[in-house]
Amino acid sequence: MSREPMWRLLHQCALKLTKAGHAPFTRANLIACVRETAPDAKDNSLNPIIQGITDNLKGGAPGADGKRILHSVGRGKFELLASHEQGVEARDLKTRGMDARSVVEPLTSTSDSRLPESETELRDIVLTLLREQLRDADCVAEPEGRVSYHVPSGQEFGHASDILISTPTSAKRVSIEIKYRSAVTDQFKCRAYDAIHMKHQHGDALLTAMLYAKTNSGISIGRARSICYSFDRFYGGAAPQFLVAEGIRELAIDIRQFLFGKERPFDA
Repeated sequence: MSREPMWRLLHQCALKLTKAGHAPFTRANLIACVRETAPDAKDNSLNPIIQGITDNLKGGAPGADGKRILHSVGRGKFELLASHEQGVEARDLKTRGMDARSVVEPLTSTSDSRLPESETELRDIVLTLLREQLRDADCVAEPEGRVSYHVPSGQEFGHASDILISTPTSAKRVSIEIKYRSAVTDQFKCRAYDAIHMKHQHGDALLTAMLYAKTNSGISIGRARSICYSFDRFYGGAAPQFLVAEGIRELAIDIRQFLFGKERPFDA
């Protein structure tokens, strides 16, 4: 029998299932995974612990209460909370000689006053940060820029990208979609559909990117990434990281490389 606390084994199994692309996962998936390490683990012991480590379920084992690791997305179905997707806790960072302050602070609730109230507000923050980082690169970043495409029937659709970036000297453009606090899988599927047809229409003249700012209530980053395979770039992480310049630095670098063929230096 494993000496690890059962809630920790469940956490490790949730990580394993998520990284393998099996999200959302079921109670049965978690229990089967735990039994690979602890064969004697019983359903009637594990179920209360699963209940106790799920942020939007009541009750459960007292020893697991307060350890918010999972989020229920349906009857018997769970996803790993964004703050646990890296599988590293702050106390572990200190023992490895790393600075815990450099890690994005885990979210404590979906109504955290530090976070934007809406997807539009987050978009405006990202837009401002990108304009700052691209101001020397002759880029034009606009909200809800239009990119049209045709479907096989011949009908034309106009898609409003959350952020559209272009330059006065090039036909290349960057279309950025932003999802925030999204618990509905179909929202990502719709954007992936648009990305497929935009790429088919515009090819190498268009870079498509999805930025997913994850909170405790959204689908997992791994699941969103799997759905958004049709995008050229996917940037997923806990929501707070996209509220500062460093959090979108990789996106800004990719934009420069696409538009100009090489990375241009950032302003000091």
